[in-house]
Order: sequence, then structure tokens, then C-alpha cells
Amino acid sequence: MEITILKVVKADHFWAIETFGTSMSEETRKFLQLTQQMNDFFSMDQAMCVPAQGQLCAGRRPDDKLWYRVRVKNILHSKSGPQACCFLLDYAKECLIPCHWLREAPPQFMQLPWQAREFHLYGLQPTTLTTDELTFVTDTQPCDRYDTAANEYVNKLVDESCGARVDVHYVDSNGVSHVKLYLRRTTNTVCVNDDLVSKGYAKEDKEEPSTSEGEESPVRRRNKVPSIGERLLQGLMPQKWEEPSRTQAQFTSHSPSGRPLSLAGHQMSALGLTIGDGVAVKGDIPPKPCTMLEKATFPEFIKQYLETENFPAPSKVQAYCWPAIMRGRDLVAMAPAKMGKTLAYLLPLMTQLAQTAGFEGLPEGNGPRSIILCPYWNSARYVYDQCWNYIADQKSTKVLLIFGAGAEDDQMVPLINGCDLLIATPRCLLRMLEKRYTNLDRLCHLVVDDADTLTEVYTDEIKSLMRLYGKAIADQPDRSAPRQIVLMARQWTAGIESFHRAYMTQPLLVFTSKVEEAVYSKVKQIVQVVHSTQRYTQLLGLLDQLETGGHKILVFAGSDAEAEGVAQ
Repeated sequence: MEITILKVVKADHFWAIETFGTSMSEETRKFLQLTQQMNDFFSMDQAMCVPAQGQLCAGRRPDDKLWYRVRVKNILHSKSGPQACCFLLDYAKECLIPCHWLREAPPQFMQLPWQAREFHLYGLQPTTLTTDELTFVTDTQPCDRYDTAANEYVNKLVDESCGARVDVHYVDSNGVSHVKLYLRRTTNTVCVNDDLVSKGYAKEDKEEPSTSEGEESPVRRRNKVPSIGERLLQGLMPQKWEEPSRTQAQFTSHSPSGRPLSLAGHQMSALGLTIGDGVAVKGDIPPKPCTMLEKATFPEFIKQYLETENFPAPSKVQAYCWPAIMRGRDLVAMAPAKMGKTLAYLLPLMTQLAQTAGFEGLPEGNGPRSIILCPYWNSARYVYDQCWNYIADQKSTKVLLIFGAGAEDDQMVPLINGCDLLIATPRCLLRMLEKRYTNLDRLCHLVVDDADTLTEVYTDEIKSLMRLYGKAIADQPDRSAPRQIVLMARQWTAGIESFHRAYMTQPLLVFTSKVEEAVYSKVKQIVQVVHSTQRYTQLLGLLDQLETGGHKILVFAGSDAEAEGVAQ
């Protein structure tokens, strides 16, 4: 089947539609006819619909003024009126559509299956290079997901191709097609499955995967109407922040019991950090990690929900963050994406908000006790949805979400009435503070989510917020209520370093990534600029010097050919 690839999710996972042309299937011909019929039908005045989350309807995309079959994901409020975040069912894309451009779709328009289809490459198991922490021996091992290099490689192949074809081996119970993918290029045709194996990104695995148990994709429900090197070299930030003196602290680590993690035992790394289980912790008297849910001091309503969702054992970042946040420690945690950072701070935060002890000394007012800052509206919405899952039945904890485009004006009355937890974007929160709809007088817990993005992109806004928070604290010299700041990020950046030096008190630093430990530790960089004709001579000279000291050496090259030249 000839296909047009819509988007690549990862190296072996992509969305596509059948290519329009003379050889297209009868179903695709019917879809083209349906598209014309929809645009003719809705070009005449039709009754507007009142959209609701999850609703299937027809929407007119602002970009091309054409009508599409869409599923409403959520409703956003802006100065120009309510807008719906919609998923285009036939093209696997998201877009914002004004609510007055949504229409009820007659049943005959929704009978044809959605055209966007989900594909997985057949018979592949991802692999990665792993290094034994004790022997430093590197080997290729199977893993759960593809490396970034593999994802970038496949994206590059797709971008450079002039056509695509798939051979379908089978379709699983979720409607996902497992295929061999062939990409046509100007000089040849590449089988992506075989190419990933030959490049070492994957190995062959002919076993048919079992049905996935993850969340069902919006399009998968067919016809159900209802570079690290650059960061190591970075040492500057757009604006330097004040950096008060701080005391020295030691790296310590714990070997959690009750749950096996990646490393056995403890060792001293080349960076001089004491590492246990792949996690490095910096700070005075760090608490022991919580490795089992049963030992977590969460209220019953949280534990019950986790049990109904079959929550597994805590991830590394959760195991180390839960006890630290529960004790009121300032915290900076580094972990890769999709490692559970949101629940790492959200569960202990909701636990503290459900309690009354410790908040007696707060002044009267409508200000929130906790604020979670997110860089973008969609990340703020995600945190709000996660929070609401746990406290939907808890009337004692009031949560409010505000984000930009003037939508916060609709929250004026709820803000004035007060809330316990406020989830906001920085600029939106500043506008609310300027209008005096809320204040920071009662703020006890400040969480900066995606802190690497916030401190770099919204430097001025974060500094303004921290000045206001500092003034609120200075006006309450006898305050006994807790004050806590938590930073969660994927990468250690200059912005995070400046923030934690300027505003945090003896914070606990948690690293689950050795790369981020290296960036934090400021591995010394010595750059030598030489003419291209002198590179190999310079490299051989450096190798002669370093080999005498028994050092282990890594040499990076820009291409396969260059790497072979270096080896020779």
C-alpha cells in the first residue's frame, strides 16, 4: 500500500494515510467524495453545536477554511471567545478551532472509518549501548525504547524520501498495523526495518507483540462514534541572577530495599560523586528513598486511586522526591521525560494540602497555599487533569487552573474567592497579581515544573515572581508556616543553577541521569582550535599524552566515514 506519512512518533511508530492517486483503494475514493460532500453541506448555514470534551463533530480549520471530522479534546477560553482543541481524525493532527465553527455531524458523515492509521514496524526490538558500571565494558543490549539517535535517523529518512510503501504483516486488536516500511529516495529504496537492524538501532524479533494495555489513541478507536555536548559547553545565561553564599554539602546515596534498581551496590564515579542505584543525591542528611507504595505516608484517597490504576512501584525520581517533599525540604530533581516527575511532586503536595497542621500561622486572605508553575497551557492542563484525578471527591481542597490569551479573566471570581492550589503559567500569574485578584501572602509551596524551560525562556517573569514572593515573606517576619520551593526538570541548565543558588535554602539535589551529573559537576572543557588538515595530527598527539595516564578515552566523529578515518 502506498502511504503518506503524517508524523513519526518514534523510530518504529508513525501515523500515515493512504496516498491519493490512481491506485488508491475504494475506501480512500469514498473519503475524497465525503470530504467534498462535507464542505458543500457545511458551506450552507447549519446549526451550531455546544461542544463537550470527547465529542465527535465537524470543524472548520482556520488555516484552510475547510471542514474536517474532529474529536474535541478540551475547551479553552480566550479574549476572542471559546476555542476547542480538536484532533483531526483523518489526519492525526491537533488544531484550535473557534467553537462557533463547530457543527453537529450527520451520521452519514461519520460512518466511513477514520483515514489516519497507526503503524508499527514489524519484527523489531530496540537496542542500546549499555556500559557496565564496574568494568566499563560497553555492549549492545535490548531495551524498551529507541535512542534519540534512532528517532532522528528515521525522521531524516522520511524527510529525504519522495514516497513510501508498506507491507502489512498483521493488524492487532487495537487496529495498529505492523508493517515493513519502504522509503523511496532519488537513488534507491530503503527498507527501514532492515536499515535499523544494520545500523545497530534494533535487532530482529519475529514474535508478534501482545496487545498493548496503554491508553487508547484518539484515532485508534476507528468508527467508535461516541546534543549533550552543546549543553556541556554552555556556561552562560541571558541574565545573571544574584547568588548568595551557600554551604558545602556532600553527595550521599541510599540503596533502597524492597525494589531492585539498576545498579548493585555503591561506587565512586569519575566525577567524584557517590552513586547508588544510578541515583546521586546532594544535600545534608537526605531522607531514605520510599521504594514501596505501602510505605508512603499518603492519605487513603490517594492510595486507593493508585491501587485502582494498578500503580507500579515508585520510579527512581518518585522514590527520592516523595520523602524529601513530605519533610518540607527545598528540592531540585533531574529526570528524563516520562519518568513520573509530575507525580513525584504532586502526590506529596496534595498530601500536605489535605492536612491542616502547620498552616495555622498563615494570614487571612484568598491567596493559594501552593502554586505550580508550568511553561505552557497544555502542560498546565495536564497537571490540572492529573491533580483532579485524585481530589475529585475531596471537597476540602480547591484547585484552580489559569493560563494565557486572556482566559484568566474568566477565573476572576474563583480567584477572589480563593483556592488551595493554583496551577498557572508565569505571565498569566503575574497579570493576576497585578490586578490583585490573588496574592502570595499565604504561599507555602512553590513548584516550578519544567524548570529548565521556565528559567531559560521566562527569566524575567520568574525573577519578577520571586521578587514578589520575597517581599511577601519579608512582610511576615514572625511567620511559622512552611516555605518550600521545588524544581523539576529534565536537564541541568545555567538558569536552574542560578535559581537554586539565589532562592533556595540548602536544597536537596536528585540526579537520576549521569549526563546531568556531568553537566552539574562542570566537567572541565579544553577546546583546541586547529586547521582541518591538522586534526588527526593533533588527535594522535593528545592520545599519546593521555594513554600514559591510564585514562579511558572517547572520540566522537561527525559521520560514519570520519569515524572510520579516525580508527584507521
